[in-house]
Amino acid sequence: MDKKLRKEMENTVYEFFSKLDPTNFNTNYYKEMFSAMSDKEFDAFMKRLADDPNMYLIKNNIDYEVDTKIEYIEAAAEYLGCPLYEYMIDPHYSSDPDNPMITKNKIPIIYLHDKRMQQMANKKNGHSIDISKRDKFNQVIGKDKNGRSSDMENYGLVVLNADNILREFLGPRADDSVAKTDMYSQILEQGYTSLEHITNRLSNKTTLNYVDTCLLGMGLKSDLVTNGDVLRMTLEDE
Repeated sequence: MDKKLRKEMENTVYEFFSKLDPTNFNTNYYKEMFSAMSDKEFDAFMKRLADDPNMYLIKNNIDYEVDTKIEYIEAAAEYLGCPLYEYMIDPHYSSDPDNPMITKNKIPIIYLHDKRMQQMANKKNGHSIDISKRDKFNQVIGKDKNGRSSDMENYGLVVLNADNILREFLGPRADDSVAKTDMYSQILEQGYTSLEHITNRLSNKTTLNYVDTCLLGMGLKSDLVTNGDVLRMTLEDE
């Protein structure tokens, strides 16, 4: 590698980290690392850095000494000419494709980590037909446990405002035995069912009532089932 080119590359790294870390801890770290490399080793290192999308020059932080602040990030991004903010265009909000909706102000640009919601490993992937194996709280267990919806799947449905799907998955298809009986009965008699015709009462939600009882038993206020500090059964007895 040409020594002049190497010097320019090193200076770019040093200047970037000096702006990202005004303490120069990271700048000195990379100066020490690069100084131990020959031109051939430096060239090979930079080629790996360019070719491997998972390889980065990492900023090292030290609690209370080397910190990260937004103004440092902005200064470093400005040095590299990397925009952190831009107007966002939403063509799907406009009926006219030639005049799309554009945000009034520039907004931050961030990476969105898009991960699949379901586990697809073969050793854990399967299905259950009757999901009849349940514990005393009416939760599916054992070989039927894959019949339940995971927390992440529920979070996804909440974000999508899929209220009816949540009501079905966490109601008659979960631990609400009364709603489940209604659903099976309607399917048997009519061939179909509807959430509007299925009993939906908090008192029938086994897990919800169990958690509510535990919280009240620990002296913690809970409004999962009732708005007071007494159990649902106590209110019904009164």
